[in-house]
Amino acid sequence: MTDRIGDIADDATDAEEYSAEDLLEQAQINAQALFLGTAEALASDSQRLDAWRKSLAATFIRGWDTDDKWEPADILYALVTNYQAFGAVAVEARFEHVPSSVTIANLPNVHLADALGIAPDRMHHLFRIGEDLAARLGGSLSWTSGPDDTIQLEAGPA
Repeated sequence: MTDRIGDIADDATDAEEYSAEDLLEQAQINAQALFLGTAEALASDSQRLDAWRKSLAATFIRGWDTDDKWEPADILYALVTNYQAFGAVAVEARFEHVPSSVTIANLPNVHLADALGIAPDRMHHLFRIGEDLAARLGGSLSWTSGPDDTIQLEAGPA
């Protein structure tokens, strides 16, 4: 048993060698892999896939202040912040425009999707959850796939 405790201590020392940025990147990869894998597992049953997506939206909205009045730019900013937690990179943002828009990259991480053998568009269900969240906040979200594996997001009034 003592040897195993020593191994755990050695592993803990190794973990301290990773920077916060390294750990964040690993967490983002894990989050995308979990999302992609779940969407892939449910892909053959559209009813279960829709139920999963709606359940996630219903769960996520509990963490948002639904009593406040949300402007489209605020909705988009909050959604993009959440997408960045999954690893998205904001390429261009126009929050002051009507409609507000942001272009993001790396969501999905197409190299990860390829390594997992999962179609990258399974990540689009995350944007469908964003559509549900925006609607519950009194706005709307639309999105389209763009060149170079980017996603263009627009938020507007309901």
